[in-house]
Amino acid sequence: NNIAESSQLSVDILNEMKKEFEYFYPLDSRHSGRDLIPNHLTFFIFNHAAIFPRKYWPKQIVVNGSVLMEGKKMSKSLGNIIPLREAVAEYGADALRISILATAGLLQDVDFSIELAKSIKVKLEKFYQWAIEVLKLKDEACDGDLTLEDKWLSSKLHKSILSVTNAMENLRFRDALQIILYELDQYIQWYLKRLTCDPNNFNKGVTAKVLNEVLEARVKMLAPFAPYI
Repeated sequence: NNIAESSQLSVDILNEMKKEFEYFYPLDSRHSGRDLIPNHLTFFIFNHAAIFPRKYWPKQIVVNGSVLMEGKKMSKSLGNIIPLREAVAEYGADALRISILATAGLLQDVDFSIELAKSIKVKLEKFYQWAIEVLKLKDEACDGDLTLEDKWLSSKLHKSILSVTNAMENLRFRDALQIILYELDQYIQWYLKRLTCDPNNFNKGVTAKVLNEVLEARVKMLAPFAPYI
């Protein structure tokens, strides 16, 4: 009642304000850029400690690094800023996501590279074309005796799945992408070369099954990074 009189606000309005405040407080997690540590974020703590009891103090502050452009800070004066819509239109959403995540390591800045975005776009386009070719063989897939090469590729696939899983659980996205996009590609290329070297030693139906298993696993592992493709 005393506060209502001094503020010239009704008790009902004050109770609504208190209810809304207590709904949102305490703040669970404040995310901001590292350049705000010496000013805003520091006073953010000071102000809460000065005004509110401890139960309303922020629980956590998360500091993000910067996104650099070819090793330099993005700046209007340098003219090295690419609007997000333009970047998506130029490289595609998936290629853009991957090119950012591929250079994003914990406790360091992201260094965006135009050349990397271009190469990732080409890589995804080649992956898509390879996927189309593999899917054409799906109806021919069947069970049968695996050759040594079939077993080798299957083994490499399952080891890659384990490595990617461990990398993702430890937020090592760059390592995961290296395996999904590049290492597995090398294994597949070696396997396909073996097919051309000794085509009589392979069962086409089994080969189709193995390749489709590899494709399905790669698509699933790639999905968090490139959900559209």
